[in-house]
Amino acid sequence: MNPPFSDAPGRPSRDGRRLPYIDYPDGNLWYWDIATGASRQVTHKPAASQEGGGWSAMSPDGSRIAYSWWTGDSYDLRVIAADGTRMRSILAPGTADGAEPLEWSADGSQILCRL
Repeated sequence: MNPPFSDAPGRPSRDGRRLPYIDYPDGNLWYWDIATGASRQVTHKPAASQEGGGWSAMSPDGSRIAYSWWTGDSYDLRVIAADGTRMRSILAPGTADGAEPLEWSADGSQILCRL
């Protein structure tokens, strides 16, 4: 099976089972389950919105995704559960414009980012 095409594939989970990516042109965050070949949409932005996802990194256990989100004015760094629930902002929009999540700590408590 081939992964879904994306200009912005993310960092996979450490077990290699899930790969987050941004679906262009809609800009939503998805992940690809490598074992089943199925993709799951994680974010649901309004159709007419200029918002959209950027860089992403799957947590070590595949349960969460850290991702950058264009708000229309600046980038926000967010974390969301793989099922699309419990989204929270880690850095407020404009705090560190262009934050790119690179990797999670082994215990999943910290995120390494490039600013």
